[in-house]
Amino acid sequence: MMRFFSLWLVLFLVPVGRADEVSFRRDLAPVLVQKCLACHGPKKAKGSYRVDTFEKLALPGDTGEPMITAGKPDMSELFYRLSTDDDVERMPHEDDPLPPEVVTKFKQWIDAGAKFDGGDPKALLATILPPPRHPDPPAKYPRAVPISALTFSADGQSVFVSGYHEVSVWGAADGKLQRRIAREGERTYGLSASPDGKWLATASGQPGRLGEVRLFEAATGKLDSVLTTAPDVMLDVAFDPAGQRMVAGGADGQVRVIDLASRKVTHTLGLHSDWVNAVTWDHNGSRFATASRDHTAKVFDLAANKSLVTFAGHGKNVRGVVFHPGGRELFTSGMDKKVQLWRISDGKRVRDTGFSAELFKLARRDKVLFVPAADNRVRRYQTNDLKHLGDFALDDWAVSVAISPDGKHFAAGGFNGQVRIWTLEDGKERNTFTAIPGLE
Repeated sequence: MMRFFSLWLVLFLVPVGRADEVSFRRDLAPVLVQKCLACHGPKKAKGSYRVDTFEKLALPGDTGEPMITAGKPDMSELFYRLSTDDDVERMPHEDDPLPPEVVTKFKQWIDAGAKFDGGDPKALLATILPPPRHPDPPAKYPRAVPISALTFSADGQSVFVSGYHEVSVWGAADGKLQRRIAREGERTYGLSASPDGKWLATASGQPGRLGEVRLFEAATGKLDSVLTTAPDVMLDVAFDPAGQRMVAGGADGQVRVIDLASRKVTHTLGLHSDWVNAVTWDHNGSRFATASRDHTAKVFDLAANKSLVTFAGHGKNVRGVVFHPGGRELFTSGMDKKVQLWRISDGKRVRDTGFSAELFKLARRDKVLFVPAADNRVRRYQTNDLKHLGDFALDDWAVSVAISPDGKHFAAGGFNGQVRIWTLEDGKERNTFTAIPGLE
Protein backbone atom coordinates (compact mmCIF):
# COMPACT_ATOMS: atom_id res chain seq x y z
CA MET A 1 0.00 0.00 0.00
CA MET A 2 1.12 3.55 -0.70
CA ARG A 3 1.94 5.43 2.52
CA PHE A 4 2.92 8.82 1.11
CA PHE A 5 -0.11 9.74 -0.97
CA SER A 6 -1.26 12.99 0.69
CA LEU A 7 -4.40 13.96 -1.18
CA TRP A 8 -5.83 17.11 0.41
CA LEU A 9 -9.44 17.58 -0.62
CA VAL A 10 -12.21 19.80 0.69
CA LEU A 11 -15.89 19.59 -0.09
CA PHE A 12 -16.43 23.14 -1.29
CA LEU A 13 -14.01 22.61 -4.19
CA VAL A 14 -16.19 19.89 -5.74
CA PRO A 15 -19.03 21.30 -7.87
CA VAL A 16 -22.43 19.84 -7.11
CA GLY A 17 -23.73 17.50 -9.79
CA ARG A 18 -26.07 14.55 -10.21
CA ALA A 19 -24.82 11.34 -8.62
CA ASP A 20 -24.87 9.43 -11.89
CA GLU A 21 -23.02 12.14 -13.85
CA VAL A 22 -19.68 12.56 -12.13
CA SER A 23 -17.28 14.28 -14.52
CA PHE A 24 -13.55 13.96 -13.98
CA ARG A 25 -12.90 17.30 -15.68
CA ARG A 26 -15.64 19.19 -13.83
CA ASP A 27 -15.87 17.45 -10.45
CA LEU A 28 -12.49 15.90 -9.64
CA ALA A 29 -9.73 17.63 -11.62
CA PRO A 30 -10.22 21.02 -9.88
CA VAL A 31 -9.69 19.31 -6.53
CA LEU A 32 -6.54 17.55 -7.68
CA VAL A 33 -5.08 20.71 -9.20
CA GLN A 34 -5.75 22.95 -6.23
CA LYS A 35 -4.99 20.54 -3.41
CA CYS A 36 -2.56 17.88 -4.62
CA LEU A 37 0.03 19.33 -6.97
CA ALA A 38 2.16 20.77 -4.17
CA CYS A 39 3.11 17.24 -3.07
CA HIS A 40 2.43 15.22 -6.22
CA GLY A 41 3.59 17.31 -9.15
CA PRO A 42 6.61 17.34 -11.46
CA LYS A 43 8.80 19.26 -8.99
CA LYS A 44 7.87 17.21 -5.93
CA ALA A 45 6.33 13.74 -6.10
CA LYS A 46 5.89 12.08 -2.72
CA GLY A 47 5.85 8.32 -3.00
CA SER A 48 6.83 8.76 -6.66
CA TYR A 49 3.19 9.53 -7.37
CA ARG A 50 2.03 12.42 -9.55
CA VAL A 51 -1.35 13.97 -10.32
CA ASP A 52 -0.39 16.72 -12.78
CA THR A 53 -1.82 14.79 -15.76
CA PHE A 54 -4.44 12.07 -16.04
CA GLU A 55 -1.80 9.76 -17.48
CA LYS A 56 0.33 10.20 -14.35
CA LEU A 57 -2.67 9.94 -12.04
CA ALA A 58 -3.43 6.44 -13.30
CA LEU A 59 0.10 5.14 -12.69
CA PRO A 60 1.07 3.42 -9.41
CA GLY A 61 3.49 4.94 -6.96
CA ASP A 62 6.32 3.30 -5.07
CA THR A 63 4.33 0.28 -3.93
CA GLY A 64 3.20 -0.78 -7.38
CA GLU A 65 -0.46 -0.99 -6.29
CA PRO A 66 -2.94 0.15 -9.00
CA MET A 67 -4.26 3.57 -8.02
CA ILE A 68 -7.36 3.30 -10.20
CA THR A 69 -9.03 0.08 -11.36
CA ALA A 70 -11.94 1.04 -13.63
CA GLY A 71 -15.25 -0.32 -12.39
CA LYS A 72 -13.74 -1.60 -9.14
CA PRO A 73 -13.40 0.98 -6.37
CA ASP A 74 -12.46 -1.72 -3.85
CA MET A 75 -9.42 -2.60 -5.97
CA SER A 76 -8.35 1.04 -6.38
CA GLU A 77 -5.65 2.30 -4.03
CA LEU A 78 -6.91 5.84 -4.45
CA PHE A 79 -10.37 5.01 -3.13
CA TYR A 80 -9.00 2.84 -0.31
CA ARG A 81 -6.78 5.64 0.94
CA LEU A 82 -9.65 8.10 0.96
CA SER A 83 -12.23 5.82 2.58
CA THR A 84 -10.44 3.59 5.10
CA ASP A 85 -11.12 3.92 8.84
CA ASP A 86 -7.51 3.05 9.63
CA ASP A 87 -5.91 6.26 10.94
CA VAL A 88 -2.50 5.11 9.75
CA GLU A 89 -3.60 4.15 6.24
CA ARG A 90 -6.17 6.88 5.67
CA MET A 91 -5.37 10.03 3.75
CA PRO A 92 -5.15 12.91 4.36
CA HIS A 93 -2.70 11.69 6.98
CA GLU A 94 -2.92 13.24 10.47
CA ASP A 95 -6.01 15.21 9.48
CA ASP A 96 -9.78 14.81 9.62
CA PRO A 97 -11.32 12.24 7.29
CA LEU A 98 -12.66 13.60 4.03
CA PRO A 99 -16.35 14.49 3.96
CA PRO A 100 -18.39 11.48 2.80
CA GLU A 101 -19.73 13.46 -0.15
CA VAL A 102 -16.23 13.93 -1.54
CA VAL A 103 -15.30 10.27 -1.16
CA THR A 104 -18.59 9.29 -2.80
CA LYS A 105 -17.75 11.40 -5.87
CA PHE A 106 -14.52 9.45 -6.40
CA LYS A 107 -16.25 6.10 -5.78
CA GLN A 108 -19.02 6.86 -8.27
CA TRP A 109 -16.51 7.95 -10.89
CA ILE A 110 -14.39 4.80 -10.51
CA ASP A 111 -17.48 2.57 -10.35
CA ALA A 112 -18.76 4.08 -13.62
CA GLY A 113 -15.52 3.20 -15.41
CA ALA A 114 -13.15 6.03 -14.38
CA LYS A 115 -13.75 7.77 -17.70
CA PHE A 116 -11.56 10.68 -18.68
CA ASP A 117 -13.51 13.51 -20.33
CA GLY A 118 -10.66 16.02 -20.61
CA GLY A 119 -9.28 15.31 -24.09
CA ASP A 120 -5.57 14.55 -24.10
CA PRO A 121 -4.61 12.37 -21.09
CA LYS A 122 -1.08 13.77 -21.29
CA ALA A 123 -2.26 17.38 -20.94
CA LEU A 124 -1.75 19.15 -17.63
CA LEU A 125 -4.90 18.89 -15.57
CA ALA A 126 -4.73 22.63 -14.98
CA THR A 127 -5.25 23.22 -18.71
CA ILE A 128 -8.47 21.18 -18.96
CA LEU A 129 -10.37 22.71 -16.06
CA PRO A 130 -13.68 24.47 -16.61
CA PRO A 131 -13.42 28.19 -15.85
CA PRO A 132 -13.72 28.62 -12.08
CA ARG A 133 -16.55 30.64 -10.58
CA HIS A 134 -14.78 33.51 -8.87
CA PRO A 135 -16.51 35.39 -6.03
CA ASP A 136 -17.55 39.00 -6.40
CA PRO A 137 -15.05 41.68 -5.38
CA PRO A 138 -15.70 43.46 -2.08
CA ALA A 139 -18.35 46.15 -2.29
CA LYS A 140 -16.00 48.36 -0.27
CA TYR A 141 -12.38 47.56 0.48
CA PRO A 142 -11.52 47.57 4.21
CA ARG A 143 -7.89 48.38 3.41
CA ALA A 144 -5.65 49.27 0.50
CA VAL A 145 -4.00 46.64 -1.69
CA PRO A 146 -0.87 47.10 -3.81
CA ILE A 147 -1.37 48.13 -7.43
CA SER A 148 0.43 45.12 -8.91
CA ALA A 149 -0.61 45.96 -12.50
CA LEU A 150 -2.13 48.81 -14.48
CA THR A 151 -2.47 49.84 -18.13
CA PHE A 152 -4.08 52.62 -20.15
CA SER A 153 -7.03 52.17 -22.46
CA ALA A 154 -6.32 52.54 -26.18
CA ASP A 155 -7.57 56.15 -26.20
CA GLY A 156 -5.64 57.03 -23.05
CA GLN A 157 -8.77 58.29 -21.30
CA SER A 158 -9.00 55.45 -18.77
CA VAL A 159 -6.66 53.40 -16.61
CA PHE A 160 -7.28 49.72 -15.86
CA VAL A 161 -6.07 48.85 -12.36
CA SER A 162 -5.60 45.52 -10.58
CA GLY A 163 -7.69 44.68 -7.52
CA TYR A 164 -9.09 41.76 -5.54
CA HIS A 165 -11.20 39.54 -7.84
CA GLU A 166 -11.61 42.50 -10.17
CA VAL A 167 -10.05 45.08 -12.45
CA SER A 168 -11.29 48.60 -11.75
CA VAL A 169 -11.41 51.33 -14.41
CA TRP A 170 -10.65 54.95 -13.55
CA GLY A 171 -10.71 58.25 -15.43
CA ALA A 172 -7.16 59.28 -16.26
CA ALA A 173 -8.03 62.99 -16.07
CA ASP A 174 -10.28 63.11 -13.01
CA GLY A 175 -9.43 59.92 -11.09
CA LYS A 176 -13.07 58.91 -10.80
CA LEU A 177 -14.21 55.28 -10.80
CA GLN A 178 -15.85 54.49 -14.14
CA ARG A 179 -16.70 50.79 -13.74
CA ARG A 180 -15.60 47.55 -12.13
CA ILE A 181 -14.77 44.39 -14.10
CA ALA A 182 -15.60 41.33 -12.02
CA ARG A 183 -15.18 37.57 -12.71
CA GLU A 184 -11.41 37.97 -12.31
CA GLY A 185 -8.89 35.85 -10.41
CA GLU A 186 -8.01 36.53 -6.80
CA ARG A 187 -5.11 38.87 -7.60
CA THR A 188 -4.12 40.35 -10.96
CA TYR A 189 -0.40 40.63 -11.73
CA GLY A 190 -0.41 41.50 -15.44
CA LEU A 191 -2.65 43.63 -17.70
CA SER A 192 -2.42 44.27 -21.44
CA ALA A 193 -4.79 46.17 -23.74
CA SER A 194 -4.93 45.22 -27.41
CA PRO A 195 -3.66 47.87 -29.85
CA ASP A 196 -7.12 48.28 -31.39
CA GLY A 197 -8.66 48.93 -27.97
CA LYS A 198 -11.16 46.07 -28.11
CA TRP A 199 -9.64 43.66 -25.63
CA LEU A 200 -8.15 43.56 -22.17
CA ALA A 201 -6.04 40.54 -21.24
CA THR A 202 -5.36 39.74 -17.58
CA ALA A 203 -2.83 37.46 -15.86
CA SER A 204 -4.08 36.44 -12.45
CA GLY A 205 -4.62 33.69 -9.93
CA GLN A 206 -4.06 32.36 -6.46
CA PRO A 207 -0.46 31.41 -5.68
CA GLY A 208 0.13 27.68 -5.47
CA ARG A 209 -3.39 26.82 -6.60
CA LEU A 210 -4.55 28.33 -9.88
CA GLY A 211 -3.44 30.72 -12.61
CA GLU A 212 -5.42 32.13 -15.53
CA VAL A 213 -5.22 34.39 -18.54
CA ARG A 214 -8.65 35.91 -19.14
CA LEU A 215 -9.90 38.04 -22.02
CA PHE A 216 -12.44 40.82 -21.47
CA GLU A 217 -14.17 43.29 -23.75
CA ALA A 218 -12.37 46.50 -22.85
CA ALA A 219 -15.38 48.78 -23.37
CA THR A 220 -17.90 46.77 -21.36
CA GLY A 221 -15.87 44.52 -19.07
CA LYS A 222 -17.74 41.47 -20.36
CA LEU A 223 -15.77 38.24 -20.03
CA ASP A 224 -15.03 36.82 -23.48
CA SER A 225 -13.04 33.70 -22.56
CA VAL A 226 -10.55 32.05 -20.26
CA LEU A 227 -7.60 31.64 -22.62
CA THR A 228 -5.49 29.33 -20.47
CA THR A 229 -5.23 27.97 -16.96
CA ALA A 230 -2.20 26.85 -14.98
CA PRO A 231 -1.44 25.08 -11.69
CA ASP A 232 0.05 28.27 -10.26
CA VAL A 233 -0.57 31.98 -10.60
CA MET A 234 -0.03 33.73 -13.95
CA LEU A 235 2.22 36.77 -13.54
CA ASP A 236 2.26 38.65 -16.84
CA VAL A 237 0.66 38.86 -20.28
CA ALA A 238 1.36 41.04 -23.32
CA PHE A 239 -0.28 41.56 -26.71
CA ASP A 240 2.06 41.61 -29.69
CA PRO A 241 2.29 44.89 -31.68
CA ALA A 242 -0.23 43.64 -34.25
CA GLY A 243 -2.74 42.56 -31.60
CA GLN A 244 -2.92 39.04 -33.02
CA ARG A 245 -1.14 37.07 -30.31
CA MET A 246 -0.34 37.19 -26.63
CA VAL A 247 2.56 35.83 -24.64
CA ALA A 248 2.02 34.95 -20.98
CA GLY A 249 4.22 33.72 -18.15
CA GLY A 250 3.55 32.39 -14.70
CA ALA A 251 4.79 30.79 -11.53
CA ASP A 252 4.92 27.31 -13.08
CA GLY A 253 7.90 28.39 -15.21
CA GLN A 254 5.96 27.89 -18.46
CA VAL A 255 5.58 30.47 -21.23
CA ARG A 256 2.42 30.29 -23.31
CA VAL A 257 1.75 31.89 -26.70
CA ILE A 258 -1.94 32.45 -27.40
CA ASP A 259 -3.60 33.11 -30.76
CA LEU A 260 -6.34 35.73 -30.40
CA ALA A 261 -8.44 34.61 -33.38
CA SER A 262 -8.81 31.01 -32.22
CA ARG A 263 -8.49 31.75 -28.48
CA LYS A 264 -6.06 28.80 -28.35
CA VAL A 265 -2.61 28.25 -26.87
CA THR A 266 -0.25 27.58 -29.80
CA HIS A 267 2.98 27.14 -27.83
CA THR A 268 3.71 25.97 -24.29
CA LEU A 269 7.40 26.44 -23.58
CA GLY A 270 9.31 25.32 -20.51
CA LEU A 271 11.89 28.08 -20.77
CA HIS A 272 12.51 28.61 -17.06
CA SER A 273 12.91 26.57 -13.89
CA ASP A 274 11.09 29.12 -11.72
CA TRP A 275 8.55 31.93 -11.94
CA VAL A 276 8.26 33.87 -15.19
CA ASN A 277 7.74 37.38 -13.82
CA ALA A 278 7.58 39.46 -16.98
CA VAL A 279 7.14 39.07 -20.74
CA THR A 280 7.54 41.52 -23.62
CA TRP A 281 7.59 41.60 -27.45
CA ASP A 282 10.05 43.23 -29.80
CA HIS A 283 8.94 45.98 -32.19
CA ASN A 284 7.69 43.63 -34.93
CA GLY A 285 6.37 40.74 -32.88
CA SER A 286 8.81 38.16 -34.17
CA ARG A 287 10.57 37.66 -30.82
CA PHE A 288 9.60 37.88 -27.18
CA ALA A 289 11.67 38.11 -24.01
CA THR A 290 11.10 36.76 -20.51
CA ALA A 291 12.36 37.54 -17.00
CA SER A 292 12.44 34.87 -14.31
CA ARG A 293 12.99 34.18 -10.64
CA ASP A 294 15.56 31.58 -11.75
CA HIS A 295 17.98 34.55 -12.11
CA THR A 296 17.84 34.58 -15.91
CA ALA A 297 16.23 36.40 -18.81
CA LYS A 298 15.74 34.89 -22.27
CA VAL A 299 14.90 35.86 -25.83
CA PHE A 300 12.81 33.47 -27.94
CA ASP A 301 12.44 33.66 -31.73
CA LEU A 302 8.86 32.64 -32.45
CA ALA A 303 9.31 32.47 -36.23
CA ALA A 304 12.27 30.10 -35.88
CA ASN A 305 10.67 28.40 -32.86
CA LYS A 306 13.87 28.46 -30.83
CA SER A 307 15.47 30.15 -27.85
CA LEU A 308 18.12 32.61 -29.01
CA VAL A 309 19.98 33.51 -25.84
CA THR A 310 19.95 33.19 -22.05
CA PHE A 311 21.22 36.06 -19.90
CA ALA A 312 22.55 34.30 -16.81
CA GLY A 313 24.53 37.12 -15.21
CA HIS A 314 21.89 38.12 -12.67
CA GLY A 315 22.54 37.45 -9.01
CA LYS A 316 18.89 37.41 -7.98
CA ASN A 317 15.26 37.37 -9.12
CA VAL A 318 14.74 39.12 -12.49
CA ARG A 319 11.48 41.08 -12.46
CA GLY A 320 11.52 43.30 -15.53
CA VAL A 321 12.48 43.02 -19.19
CA VAL A 322 12.09 45.25 -22.29
CA PHE A 323 13.79 45.40 -25.67
CA HIS A 324 16.08 48.27 -26.59
CA PRO A 325 14.42 50.34 -29.36
CA GLY A 326 17.03 49.07 -31.83
CA GLY A 327 16.01 45.46 -31.18
CA ARG A 328 19.58 44.20 -30.77
CA GLU A 329 19.78 44.62 -27.01
CA LEU A 330 17.66 43.93 -23.95
CA PHE A 331 17.12 45.71 -20.63
CA THR A 332 16.50 43.77 -17.40
CA SER A 333 15.79 44.73 -13.79
CA GLY A 334 15.23 42.93 -10.52
CA MET A 335 16.08 42.21 -6.93
CA ASP A 336 19.81 42.67 -7.56
CA LYS A 337 19.03 46.44 -7.61
CA LYS A 338 20.39 46.94 -11.12
CA VAL A 339 19.20 47.83 -14.57
CA GLN A 340 21.36 45.94 -17.02
CA LEU A 341 21.67 46.18 -20.79
CA TRP A 342 22.54 42.96 -22.67
CA ARG A 343 23.57 42.25 -26.24
CA ILE A 344 21.31 39.62 -27.82
CA SER A 345 23.82 38.37 -30.37
CA ASP A 346 26.29 37.02 -27.81
CA GLY A 347 24.53 37.35 -24.44
CA LYS A 348 27.13 39.74 -23.02
CA ARG A 349 26.41 42.66 -20.69
CA VAL A 350 26.86 46.07 -22.34
CA ARG A 351 26.37 48.31 -19.29
CA ASP A 352 24.45 48.59 -16.05
CA THR A 353 23.45 51.07 -13.38
CA GLY A 354 22.86 50.42 -9.69
CA PHE A 355 20.08 51.43 -7.30
CA SER A 356 19.57 51.50 -3.54
CA ALA A 357 16.32 49.50 -3.72
CA GLU A 358 14.75 46.52 -5.46
CA LEU A 359 13.28 47.07 -8.92
CA PHE A 360 10.06 45.91 -10.57
CA LYS A 361 8.71 45.55 -14.13
CA LEU A 362 10.18 47.96 -16.66
CA ALA A 363 8.44 50.06 -19.29
CA ARG A 364 9.79 51.81 -22.36
CA ARG A 365 8.48 54.45 -24.74
CA ASP A 366 10.63 55.22 -27.77
CA LYS A 367 14.11 56.04 -26.37
CA VAL A 368 13.11 56.50 -22.73
CA LEU A 369 13.22 53.74 -20.10
CA PHE A 370 11.06 53.85 -16.95
CA VAL A 371 12.27 52.02 -13.83
CA PRO A 372 9.93 51.57 -10.81
CA ALA A 373 11.67 50.94 -7.47
CA ALA A 374 11.02 50.16 -3.82
CA ASP A 375 12.40 53.56 -2.80
CA ASN A 376 9.10 55.26 -3.78
CA ARG A 377 10.37 56.52 -7.11
CA VAL A 378 10.22 55.83 -10.82
CA ARG A 379 13.34 56.90 -12.69
CA ARG A 380 13.68 57.85 -16.35
CA TYR A 381 16.74 56.98 -18.44
CA GLN A 382 17.87 57.44 -22.00
CA THR A 383 18.04 54.03 -23.64
CA ASN A 384 21.23 54.68 -25.60
CA ASP A 385 23.50 55.43 -22.63
CA LEU A 386 21.36 55.05 -19.47
CA LYS A 387 21.66 58.77 -18.74
CA HIS A 388 19.39 59.70 -15.84
CA LEU A 389 16.61 62.05 -16.97
CA GLY A 390 14.76 62.57 -13.69
CA ASP A 391 12.41 60.95 -11.17
CA PHE A 392 8.70 60.58 -10.50
CA ALA A 393 7.90 60.36 -6.77
CA LEU A 394 5.19 58.31 -5.02
CA ASP A 395 4.21 58.00 -1.36
CA ASP A 396 5.12 54.29 -1.24
CA TRP A 397 6.94 51.68 -3.31
CA ALA A 398 6.45 52.13 -7.05
CA VAL A 399 5.46 48.60 -8.09
CA SER A 400 3.84 49.06 -11.52
CA VAL A 401 4.04 51.51 -14.42
CA ALA A 402 2.23 52.22 -17.69
CA ILE A 403 2.54 54.65 -20.60
CA SER A 404 -0.44 55.91 -22.58
CA PRO A 405 -0.58 54.69 -26.21
CA ASP A 406 -0.03 58.23 -27.54
CA GLY A 407 3.05 58.62 -25.34
CA LYS A 408 1.73 61.75 -23.63
CA HIS A 409 1.08 60.42 -20.15
CA PHE A 410 2.72 58.12 -17.65
CA ALA A 411 1.13 56.29 -14.69
CA ALA A 412 2.60 54.52 -11.69
CA GLY A 413 0.92 52.27 -9.13
CA GLY A 414 2.01 52.23 -5.53
CA PHE A 415 2.16 49.57 -2.85
CA ASN A 416 -0.34 51.66 -0.87
CA GLY A 417 -3.04 51.51 -3.59
CA GLN A 418 -2.28 54.94 -4.98
CA VAL A 419 -2.13 55.73 -8.72
CA ARG A 420 -0.31 58.84 -9.86
CA ILE A 421 -0.33 60.17 -13.45
CA TRP A 422 2.06 62.67 -15.04
CA THR A 423 2.27 64.53 -18.35
CA LEU A 424 5.50 63.42 -20.01
CA GLU A 425 6.14 66.57 -22.02
CA ASP A 426 6.70 68.72 -18.93
CA GLY A 427 6.89 66.08 -16.18
CA LYS A 428 4.06 67.73 -14.22
CA GLU A 429 1.66 65.72 -12.13
CA ARG A 430 -1.73 65.38 -13.79
CA ASN A 431 -3.69 63.43 -11.20
CA THR A 432 -3.36 61.32 -8.05
CA PHE A 433 -6.04 59.03 -6.65
CA THR A 434 -6.44 55.92 -4.52
CA ALA A 435 -7.61 53.19 -6.91
CA ILE A 436 -9.40 51.13 -4.23
CA PRO A 437 -13.20 51.18 -4.68
CA GLY A 438 -15.08 52.29 -1.56
CA LEU A 439 -11.99 52.78 0.58
CA GLU A 440 -12.55 55.57 3.10
